[in-house]
Amino acid sequence: MLRAHPDTNALAIAATNSRELAEHRAQWQDLHNLHPELGVQALRNTIPSIYAWLYRNDKIWLMANEQTFVKPAKVEKYLIDWEARDSRLLSMIRTACEAITELQRGPVTKAELNARIPMLSSCLENRDRYAMSRAYLSTVLHLKTCGSLRQRGNAVWPAS
Repeated sequence: MLRAHPDTNALAIAATNSRELAEHRAQWQDLHNLHPELGVQALRNTIPSIYAWLYRNDKIWLMANEQTFVKPAKVEKYLIDWEARDSRLLSMIRTACEAITELQRGPVTKAELNARIPMLSSCLENRDRYAMSRAYLSTVLHLKTCGSLRQRGNAVWPAS
């Protein structure tokens, strides 16, 4: 019967759409009233089908309604104390160098330091950080022959 009368069919479809629209809006608002502390994303994760329906069928109302929601708090980034990290790494490097020279009375190499301090290479990837550790490594690994030290390749060891 509705197909025979296009005007009546259009009215029936419009009535169904407005009823569904009112139901979904009411469900979304009820959910928001139950959990006023939650933001849009948290509510959307609670009942995603309501949000999806409103997004597809009533996006303008949904976006206007989102303005009333609480914005989630911004998380402060923790400041990193690079000097403290540098001094810890420096003490680890010094300890490793002393252990290497005591055990073998031979050269200290980058490979041995990396074996004793696995995080060393990843720490030194950032060239803007760990200035004291870099300076100490440059003196240990790249000393020219002087006084009581001898050098071979990138290794330095005390003269016997």
